[in-house]
Amino acid sequence: MSPEQILNCKDVDHRTDIYAMGLIIYYMLTAKLPYAFPSPFEHFQIKEKYGHDRMKYVHALKKLGYYNNVLDLIIEGDMVPIQEINDNIPTSMAKIIDRALERRIEKRYQKTIDFLHDIENVQS
Repeated sequence: MSPEQILNCKDVDHRTDIYAMGLIIYYMLTAKLPYAFPSPFEHFQIKEKYGHDRMKYVHALKKLGYYNNVLDLIIEGDMVPIQEINDNIPTSMAKIIDRALERRIEKRYQKTIDFLHDIENVQS
């Protein structure tokens, strides 16, 4: 989900689709989402430790650098640079993905054709 879908659905347009395609490409190249969100196993470990005490659970997540709510993470959190996960990705492709996933809609690709053109012309 793009940040504008969370904050104000009136701002949703084709640039939200560009964001979605950026997420899909990121996932295809890394098998991970671009946000540091705890895995189900990590959630389980923290819940095992703190039981049903939600405040301690949320505090433990934050202490580990995680957000409890994925929507907050999309709006406020930092993305993990794609080349940190897969250093075989060409820098030119990483820049395209970064631009497609820009949090601020005005910094994202403004036209789908420009996004497509850049992808087609990626240099290794």
